[in-house]
Parts: sequence; structure tokens; C-alpha cells
Amino acid sequence: MTSGSIPKITELMCTIQPDWWDYEGAYGQLSGTEESIRTVGWYLGENKDTPKGWILCRELIGYRALELECSGFDDNGVFKYLEQGFRVIGIQPNAYETGFHLIILGKDL
Repeated sequence: MTSGSIPKITELMCTIQPDWWDYEGAYGQLSGTEESIRTVGWYLGENKDTPKGWILCRELIGYRALELECSGFDDNGVFKYLEQGFRVIGIQPNAYETGFHLIILGKDL
């Protein structure tokens, strides 16, 4: 996600799930940055101008870790992904180097 794509993803979030996100709330969640926690994410779609889904993670700077915060996609106007989403199934400490751990995510098919 970039600052240019955040408004498009914000519009998607508040359109397919307005009881969870209004525009301001979704925009704040996607673009919120603090000294100890930042957000990082990706969006999915057929092209860069029409996002169909997103994955948003919190970057915990002090722990050098990412944590899945929310995700979803537009299935013909219906919000989906959370009940079918990823969950942590394993952690391999120091997989890349000291302090950089591998978190294994799984999903039911």
C-alpha cells in the first residue's frame, strides 16, 4: 500500500462493510503510524485503480514483527475473508538472523 492507493482501499472497506468502517475510520486504520507501531499492507485486484481486497498488518517496531490486523475482499458486493482467513500455525525463532523470526500462517481450503 502506498499513500496514493490508501484512498481507493478505504473506499472499498467502507463500501463493503460500512457497519465496521466509515471512510475516516478506514483511512485512519490504513494510514496510522506511531513511533512504536506502523501499518503495512497490500491490496489485491485486477489493476491498481480497482482494489478488490486487502491485507493489513501492524509492524511492531520494537519486536521486529508483523501482526495480521485485518483483511478482506469484495465478493460481488459481499465482505469476506476473516472467517476464512489466515491464522498462525507456527513460529521459527531467529530464522533469518537473530531477532528476525519466521511466522507460518495457514488457512483452511
